[in-house]
Amino acid sequence: MIKSLKLLINLLIICSFITEIYCNEYKVPFSCIRNSCLQGHRCIEDSESGLSKCIDESTRKIVFQSTITNKWHNNNDMDAKMQVSVDIINQNIHPVQNLIIAIEDTVKLNDIWGMSKNKSVYQLPWYAQIQPNSTYTFGYICDGFLLPKIYLGAVYILI
Repeated sequence: MIKSLKLLINLLIICSFITEIYCNEYKVPFSCIRNSCLQGHRCIEDSESGLSKCIDESTRKIVFQSTITNKWHNNNDMDAKMQVSVDIINQNIHPVQNLIIAIEDTVKLNDIWGMSKNKSVYQLPWYAQIQPNSTYTFGYICDGFLLPKIYLGAVYILI
């Protein structure tokens, strides 16, 4: 009896590993339907994949507004540079802190201020907090004259 119980447990463990490997290798796209998301989330259609997905409502209320403040060339017009000021606007009803962003890597950033760099992402400094309907500004200097896209990675909302 004990031997067969051990065998059954071992088979269950093996099956769970096989299931996990299969599920991790073949991801099944999840598509939400109306009212199927958690509280504070909303079901919207992803324009890239065409699938509907649940998104955190708070992330939809953070706006990035980039302004080119200066452009110049170095090395006899061979090396284009620009300085950009970015306003992060908190349109939530609660303060925001620990905001993490990613900046499109097709543009090389030479210098950045007002954000802390952690590997390939940038984060608000530990002391920074963006109050409701307020703005936090950071800036950078990059190569070229094309504005890179800024992606919101995560945000901590103080409730």
